Amino acid sequence: MKAAAIFGTAIISLSFLLPSFQKDSKATEILNSLSAKTKAYTTITADFTYSVKSQEVEEKEKGTLKIKGDQYKYHIFGVTKVSDGKKYAPYQMPMKRSSSRM
Repeated sequence: MKAAAIFGTAIISLSFLLPSFQKDSKATEILNSLSAKTKAYTTITADFTYSVKSQEVEEKEKGTLKIKGDQYKYHIFGVTKVSDGKKYAPYQMPMKRSSSRM
């Protein structure tokens, strides 16, 4: 379980950096190794925290990731994305409204 969480977090983290890694053979080797290890699991479930920190902003957002075969589901920033391996669908939860009566 802990290994699955690490792999899931690594996949998400590396997916944002993938365009800059395409020309780096060492990075490609790392991604291929990571891919081989994750394919050995039938399902992966991970809880993660996405952090952004700069001089102006410091934000943290918790998320979840579930992978089974080519299917996945993840939730972060109030949006859930689900894929069957061919198509994906984003789903945003409706905002809860509060009302007060006097």
